[in-house]
Amino acid sequence: MHDKSEKIDSILNILYGLAILAIYFWLISGPTLQGVIDEYLIITQEKITTKGQIIQADEFEDEIESNESRTMEIVNGYSYTYSFLTSDGRKIERLSGNYGELPLDKNLKDIPYDVEIEYVSKSPEINRIKGLWSNNTDLFQWFWQKVLFKFIVFIICLVISFLFIKGGVNSCLKSNN
Repeated sequence: MHDKSEKIDSILNILYGLAILAIYFWLISGPTLQGVIDEYLIITQEKITTKGQIIQADEFEDEIESNESRTMEIVNGYSYTYSFLTSDGRKIERLSGNYGELPLDKNLKDIPYDVEIEYVSKSPEINRIKGLWSNNTDLFQWFWQKVLFKFIVFIICLVISFLFIKGGVNSCLKSNN
């Protein structure tokens, strides 16, 4: 009976280790990863700046847990759609958003209003509103916030996963002997 319990614990340790890595990769994949790549391209590639407009916006409230899930904080923000014309005359619309105020500290009653848009000349789908505080402007800032931080978190997850898996494998081998 004791041997069966040890094997189950060993298998669970291995599964915990694999689950930690799977959760990490799930969290950084998808739109988050694409956003990092797009931001890199807009910093490093030739950009075109043009006039655009915020054409629609909605205010939202989001509950954010803090203090180890003991406190709920309500944060306000806006989701908005902006549009612009590329140099070849294509109209592009993009849904975006942020916590806090609308871009340029405008109000809902000001919509539509003009904004400056910057986009990658070869890929106008990669674009952003120019001058927002959240925009990275240089490669070092982007590297620190988007790459190095995620790499450090990855190393921490990798070490924890390794310890779980190693413990599970060692325990399994020990119970087989």
